[in-house]
Amino acid sequence: MEFTNDLWVHAVYGLLLALAALKQYLDKPKQPPKNEAIIAGVGLGFGERDQMERLIAEVKRIADALTDKNTSGINHRLDELLERIDEAERRGHTQKPRPQR
Repeated sequence: MEFTNDLWVHAVYGLLLALAALKQYLDKPKQPPKNEAIIAGVGLGFGERDQMERLIAEVKRIADALTDKNTSGINHRLDELLERIDEAERRGHTQKPRPQR
């Protein structure tokens, strides 16, 4: 295969164009990628939804813990009150109902 002068000239021009394009690409200042509003909105929507689901799960867990704590505290107080009433009845210290006005 024989290379003609035209082929060599075209190869040199192609190489020079490729080097010029590479130089221009490397000299261009680096810019952060631009986020399109729609893509960013969709991404934020999924993230917000996930965070909201996690928040709801944690709030439910805390509410269940508080409910259990309050229920046990209320039950304990009711038991104490019932014991005091039983003790007062045994001692005969119950009061007669007050007349309504």
